[in-house]
Amino acid sequence: MDLALLVDELVANAMCHGAGEQVRLEVWADAGDVVVRASNEVGASSLQPVETWRLPGADAESGRGLGIIRRLCPSIEVSNLDGWVSIECRLQVRDA
Repeated sequence: MDLALLVDELVANAMCHGAGEQVRLEVWADAGDVVVRASNEVGASSLQPVETWRLPGADAESGRGLGIIRRLCPSIEVSNLDGWVSIECRLQVRDA
């Protein structure tokens, strides 16, 4: 469920806040974790630093996406290359 929520939030944010019409989504396994990278055309200046990503108050109508992503993932990297911003998240896989 955490993986589905993470992918949903990354793609929804990229679609809603990206400057272009494309979103790139990559998912792979690495050392027992799942890594998800979502990329879209947008300037890095429009994305707040990861350490500021928080959940808003209970009465907020929107703005939960980045806070949810930060709560789910112990490792988040943001990069900007050739006009594309990428958010790469590492999600720990728990044994069933």
